[in-house]
Amino acid sequence: MPIVFMHCGRHKTGTTAKQFVCATHRPVLLEHGVFYPPSGAHYGHHNLAWEIIADPRFNPNGITWRSTIGAIVRFPGNSVLSSEDFESLLHRPEILAPIVEALQAAGREVCIVIYVREQARYIESLYLELLKHGYPTSFNEYHDEITRTGFLTFGSCVYQFDLERVLTRLRTIPGLKIVMRRYDEPPAQSAVPDFLSVIGLPPNALGAAARRRYNPRCSMDDSLRQYMKNNLYRECLLQERAIISRIVPSTSVSWSIGDPAVNRSENATQFFLGRVFSQPTIDMICQIAASRGARNAAAQLAAWWQGRTAAEAAAV
Repeated sequence: MPIVFMHCGRHKTGTTAKQFVCATHRPVLLEHGVFYPPSGAHYGHHNLAWEIIADPRFNPNGITWRSTIGAIVRFPGNSVLSSEDFESLLHRPEILAPIVEALQAAGREVCIVIYVREQARYIESLYLELLKHGYPTSFNEYHDEITRTGFLTFGSCVYQFDLERVLTRLRTIPGLKIVMRRYDEPPAQSAVPDFLSVIGLPPNALGAAARRRYNPRCSMDDSLRQYMKNNLYRECLLQERAIISRIVPSTSVSWSIGDPAVNRSENATQFFLGRVFSQPTIDMICQIAASRGARNAAAQLAAWWQGRTAAEAAAV
C-alpha cells in the first residue's frame, strides 16, 4: 500500500534543507516513485499546516488539504508532505486524526516523521530562530515556560518539547505509523541524505544538493540586536550596535568570571544566553564587557538595559 510520509519537523532539524531539495528535485523524486506535491509559494507545505491551525498566514487560494489529497490519490506511489508547522498538530490527535482517516480511506498508509535533537541545543537554537520572527521574551522566561509546560506557544504555533506526551497522543490514532529520527549537528553535513533514506530514495539520489546546509543560525550579535528590536520596536542605533558588538562572545572566549583563562568556546553561547538575554544581572553584563576590554561600553549598556533612553545611556 502506498505511504504518505508526513514530515513534521521539528524546527531547527534541517527541515528547510529537506523541503528545498524535494521541491527543486521533483522529477528525480518521481523517477524513484515518490510524489512531492506542489507547495505553492513555499518549499514546504506550510499552507496545509496553517489551514488546520487557523493561522492568519493561511492563503485560501493556495494549496489546501482537499486539493492535495486529491493529487496524492491520483499518484500510484508514495507521497511526501513536509512542514515544520505540522509540529503544532502533534499533541492534537482530534485534529490530526480526520486527515489520517481521509488518506487511509483513499488507500494510503500514513507515516509521521519527526526529527529530534539534543534538547539543550534545540532549546537554544529555536530561541535564536524565534527572535528573527519577533519573539520578544527573554531567554529565561522562554526556558521557564518550556520547563513548566513541556511546550511553547508563539502565535498560532506550538513547539513540542515533551515528546513522551506527543507519542502517547499520536498512538491513539488507529493505523498511524511513527518514525523518529535523530538530528545531529555536524557543521559540514546535511540532514537530507537521512531523510531520503526514510522516504525510500538512495541517500545519494540528489547528489551534492543533498549535502548543502540551509537556514544557518544567526550570529550572536545579530540575535541580540534582533532581541532588542523586538522589545524596542525599532532598529538599534549605531551606538547600541557598537555596544553589542563589544560584549558578544567570539568563537573562542576565555572568561574572566568564575574560572579565569579557561577556554569555554563550546559553552560561550549558552553562557551568554543564560546571563545576558535574561532580565538582567547588570553586574554580570558589566563583567563580561569589561573582560572584553569594553569598560565604558559596559556602563552604557547597563544604563540602556535598565530602560534609560539612548541619549541617557550615551551620557554615562
